Amino acid sequence: MTALPPDVDALVRGALTAELGSGVTVMTLMPDDWARRLPLVVARTLPGTAAVDPRGVVAALVDLQIFAAARPQASEIARRAWRGLYDACMRQHAEADAGGYLSHFSDGSTLPAELRTGVPPAPDAATFRFQATVRLTARPASTP
Repeated sequence: MTALPPDVDALVRGALTAELGSGVTVMTLMPDDWARRLPLVVARTLPGTAAVDPRGVVAALVDLQIFAAARPQASEIARRAWRGLYDACMRQHAEADAGGYLSHFSDGSTLPAELRTGVPPAPDAATFRFQATVRLTARPASTP
C-alpha cells in the first residue's frame, strides 16, 4: 500500500512552534482576533503543492505571514521563522500526527520582506507585517 502524503501544514506549524517558542503564536489560518495574538506567525501551504513521487513525497510552497507590534520584532521573527524552516529540513523535523517529516529546503524561497498594505489591514500604525515564501519537500514517515 502506498503511503499517504504528510500534512505539510502540521509539519511546518510544529517546526515553527519549536523554533520560535511559546512567546509567538503560530497558526495555519488567520484568526479573527489576530491583533490580540501578537506576535503572530501564520504559515500555510499554498495551492499548487505537487506530489513529486507516488509514494507520498510532496514539494510544497509555504506562505509565511508575520505580525508584531514593533518593526524590529516582526523582522526578527520573520528571519527566525525562515531560518527555522531551513534548520527543520536539515534535521528532518518530524511530527507523528502529520505522518511524515520535512526533508529539503529548496531554491526559490524568498527572504522575508515588510508589507505595508494588504489584508488584513493593520488595526493601527503600530502593527508591522512581514511575508516570505519557502519551498520545501516533505516525505511520509515510511515509504514502501
